[in-house]
Amino acid sequence: MEISAFKNQLTKLTDGLFYMSESDYPFEFIEINNNNPEEIKKEIIELHPPDSPVETVKADDFFNKLIQAYLASGDDFLISTAKNYDKLYSFISNHATEVNIIRCGRIEVGIYIVIYLKKGGVTVLKTTSIET
Repeated sequence: MEISAFKNQLTKLTDGLFYMSESDYPFEFIEINNNNPEEIKKEIIELHPPDSPVETVKADDFFNKLIQAYLASGDDFLISTAKNYDKLYSFISNHATEVNIIRCGRIEVGIYIVIYLKKGGVTVLKTTSIET
């Protein structure tokens, strides 16, 4: 799948999907003009104040933790949200050679889903977690 078609499908899958923390944030694309993982990480870090904590999380751990927490809630809305996250992650996994999650910042933590596509190219989805 070409990157533009992939991004169009990601847009549909993230429409109305929010990352829920102390506040709810949507997903958005950020432009990264690089394919080198270290350079991408450097660009992401530069979006935050100096000395911001940076953490790399395995994509499986990130998505499974979210999905399981929402499913365990028993709340119909959160169960529906879990299913949407499952669809999103399945789609990403089917089209990516690698997926990295980079968390950067304090209190207002940027969460970057760096997706390396099988057909070449990289796209980055960003959301925010508020953690006080």
